[in-house]
Amino acid sequence: MMCILIAFCLVIAAAHASGEGTVESLSQYEYWDSGSIKKREVYDLRGYLRQKASYREDGSIVKAETFDGLGNKTEEIYYDHKGHLRYGIDGWAAMRWIYEDNRLVAQIAYDDTGKAIKRLLFSPSGRLIARQYRDEENIDPAEFINTIGIIQRNND
Repeated sequence: MMCILIAFCLVIAAAHASGEGTVESLSQYEYWDSGSIKKREVYDLRGYLRQKASYREDGSIVKAETFDGLGNKTEEIYYDHKGHLRYGIDGWAAMRWIYEDNRLVAQIAYDDTGKAIKRLLFSPSGRLIARQYRDEENIDPAEFINTIGIIQRNND
């Protein structure tokens, strides 16, 4: 923990001491015993978390996350040792959350090739209103939820 605090303070001191350009973010690091980066978090100047990444001891990235300026997670991506997308425990390789006026309006899951496999759409009140699943090539609205919340099959 002390190592994290020291790294964070050094980044702040370096940012303020350089005197050149504009500081736009601050980074915090956690290290493996070998000295390579284990975790990295990037904060904006207001203190909001903007990026988070976890690394293997060999330096390859395991997982990356991004956040908007309000603290909402906007992306989560899993990688294999070669830097390619890989499936996580929940059956997707990447997830994107889309917000309007700080409320979730869509959630999209991607496979290990980067293609969308599922899309969830939400009403202004935050209620799930549609589910769309990928067929062989495209997202296909296989199911939808009507206004009273009953899941129905779209057979068109």
